Amino acid sequence: MEPRNLTKALSDDDLFDLGSLPNSPFQPELIARIDPNDVSCYKEIARGAFATVYLGEYNKKTVAVKSIKKTNTKGEDVSEYWLDKELKSNIALAKNYSVNIVKCFGYVLSPYRKFLIFEYFEKGSLFDFIIDTTPGQFSWQSRLTIMRDISQAVKFIHGSGWLHNDIKPDNVLLTVDGHAKICDFGLACQMSENKPRQIGTPGYMAPELNEKGPSTASDIYSMGIVFGNIKECDVMNSVIGMLPKLTDKPPVLFALVQTMWKKDPGKRPTIDTVISELDSAELKKQLGP
Repeated sequence: MEPRNLTKALSDDDLFDLGSLPNSPFQPELIARIDPNDVSCYKEIARGAFATVYLGEYNKKTVAVKSIKKTNTKGEDVSEYWLDKELKSNIALAKNYSVNIVKCFGYVLSPYRKFLIFEYFEKGSLFDFIIDTTPGQFSWQSRLTIMRDISQAVKFIHGSGWLHNDIKPDNVLLTVDGHAKICDFGLACQMSENKPRQIGTPGYMAPELNEKGPSTASDIYSMGIVFGNIKECDVMNSVIGMLPKLTDKPPVLFALVQTMWKKDPGKRPTIDTVISELDSAELKKQLGP
């Protein structure tokens, strides 16, 4: 499946070899600094507000090369800020291993561009999958596998002292065997930080973020919207900023998703409760063999 944002191959001016770019002295620790000569880029596969992602090759492996946007709308150089921000979260999470987090192989620096090198998943994002899949093609076992994987990823992130702050189908990548991994920690922050307000993506942001900073509960809210997308195999309501329209079956999952997006963050379940409900005997009974 082609990623949703792949609209064209790069022009001759856009094709580049990172080896042609000079180095920078800036060097964070723990995640490897990669020699620019060891990485090549081929074509654009996704574009966001803060970065463009290219299909590339590193160490004879197909990878995703994330090029950090250099300037903001005011013309200010923000690339080092966003690189540093994403590196900090990836470094922290790299201290322990989670199969449900997309692996960062390292980074490449230059005065002109800054890059992060990640695992590449040919199957694309959960958003792509849902858009291209009918409910009849999306088994309940597959849906639950993805929900469990997302839950385990969020448990790992929170257990590491971090908040993701942008959980949405675009930031969930799928493996060929149907498992899920969370990516894009550009908006992540430590729980101990003075956290900004109104952080995330409209349609997935918790309502309290209009008044205060993010929390584990705001990540749970975003997960609830994603679970609603998965449950109904539909993302269109979320794209326009509305809650997913839920059917009432299976009842356990219907109730769980509704509690995850409650307006009061104190009434949302913890991540451990979410995992427990997904693994419950009652839900298995409702879904049948």
